[in-house]
Amino acid sequence: MAWSDTEAILALDRHQRRRAQGIPTLSVLSGPAGAGVAAWLRWTSLRSLPHASTRAQDEAGLARVWLEAVSARRPLEQAAVAYLEASEQPGPLAQRLRGHTAYERSVLLDGLLPPGPRGPLLACRALLEREETSRVSAAEALLAAFAEAPAEAVRAVVALLPEGAAPALLVLGGGEGWLSRAARAAARLCAAAPALVTALAVDPTELEACLREPEGQVHALLREGQVSLPAMPPEAWMKRLEELGLVPSAALAATVARLATDGAPESLLSILQEAAEPTSAERARSTHERFLFERLESLDWSRGLFELNSRVTVAGGRTWEVDFLARGLRIAVELDGHFHFQDDDRYRRDRQKDLDLQRQGYLVLRFLSNDVVSRLESILNTLHEVVSLRTGPEAGSPGGKR
Repeated sequence: MAWSDTEAILALDRHQRRRAQGIPTLSVLSGPAGAGVAAWLRWTSLRSLPHASTRAQDEAGLARVWLEAVSARRPLEQAAVAYLEASEQPGPLAQRLRGHTAYERSVLLDGLLPPGPRGPLLACRALLEREETSRVSAAEALLAAFAEAPAEAVRAVVALLPEGAAPALLVLGGGEGWLSRAARAAARLCAAAPALVTALAVDPTELEACLREPEGQVHALLREGQVSLPAMPPEAWMKRLEELGLVPSAALAATVARLATDGAPESLLSILQEAAEPTSAERARSTHERFLFERLESLDWSRGLFELNSRVTVAGGRTWEVDFLARGLRIAVELDGHFHFQDDDRYRRDRQKDLDLQRQGYLVLRFLSNDVVSRLESILNTLHEVVSLRTGPEAGSPGGKR
């Protein structure tokens, strides 16, 4: 059997054709968490779709994450102006709105928009009545305008956007009974905006338990949207690695077992092979960094958090390069080879770097680079604990399981 996500990609393409026909469709990625995330990222990349992910389980939470993802990519005020001008509203509208207070904008829009606007027009008003210096985000303004039906805010904004500009939304799990709640909320978004690309990443046992609950319209969406994901077992991982020339070991087997259980993408195989058999100390460090970075990018709780080999300027003007940097969470992670402890000057420089970063509010973690292969689970558990402390319990679980 070929361990490939080709069938999943084809199934997601079929779902997309249904959406193009105006049929509400919820993709349900059933398999190990890592496999679900990897398949979704591969499909959205192949189709050049922007994407966002969330652990929210209610309609307002899903709508908020999606609206924030839209506004992060394009100014929604510009989309609103373009929509109104295309609807033969007097222009140039943007110039007429510029520099006015919220009240002045409201009076101006009263003369442009019909009374009691709904849908896209209500979204335009919510966006354009905001002052240019307002601290209220576009997403917050829209949710306030559509407070009784957050899904309608999503429908309205989809109408403002050009085709292909709406982000795809992936909903991840968390907590007992999460699937029923999240599925109902996602179904409401799909019903309001059939063109919206939405998916759930679920464990097969969770999906089976959810489908045993009393029947409802959501169950039909879950069944119709189910996509079974292949999961390469540990034996297959080890066989592939042996074919690449690696000698099996207990440490390698433990790491492989974790990767297989999590449904890690097969693309990590070649990087793991390089990390396990480096040719030099410097190459070992860079390969270990690349493997850990790709692993973090394949997990739902850490994807997008860390920058690789990024620079930070600290008080006093010194600039340091950090192996893994989570700027928003103020976490700095360094991988040290044995040579770090054999060179006095390097050791002193590392201690100065730690002090400078700590003064900037960073939590500094150091791991042995060799442990990326032999003690991967321990490193992931530690990183997950730190991320959870700085973001809250919704960060998920270290292996991607829910």
